Amino acid sequence: MNTQSLQPNIKKATAGDESISTTTRNEVLVPIISGLLVLLFVYAAGSKLMDYTKFRVDLGKSPLLTAFAGVVAIAIPVIEIGIALLLSFSRWRLTGLYASFTLMALFTAYIFYILRFSPYVPCSCGGVLQKMTWTTHLYFNLFFVVLAALGVLLYRPQNTAFSRPNKFARLPV
Repeated sequence: MNTQSLQPNIKKATAGDESISTTTRNEVLVPIISGLLVLLFVYAAGSKLMDYTKFRVDLGKSPLLTAFAGVVAIAIPVIEIGIALLLSFSRWRLTGLYASFTLMALFTAYIFYILRFSPYVPCSCGGVLQKMTWTTHLYFNLFFVVLAALGVLLYRPQNTAFSRPNKFARLPV
């Protein structure tokens, strides 16, 4: 009689432990993903700004961006730094993850277009990224698109005064 009443409690505790470990895993993975994206954007923006003239000239050679090279040359590093800042603060992290996904998807689409339809393939990336082939760069970007999407999917808001309660959370039994 005593063992029967304990078994349901054991099953409930086990199910509860699984959700706790999933939550803990998400609490670890999302900051790691965000950190990797921050490193990417800060490095990319820094290398563009360090050799700004070359970056602007290379953008001017792009078949898609020639008319907008001046504006884009300023906007891209500013946007990358802005996204890195969003990712750095837990309150704005989800917005940063969506922005990361969007920017990386745009960069990836641009590379795909250049590879597929352009007779001239300009390289406006700086630093180590400049040494990659365009195909490698495409896969590199796809990796970060998937990483940002994973961050969005795994993100769970922290319990703060500004977050809404999760209506799907388990109620205590």
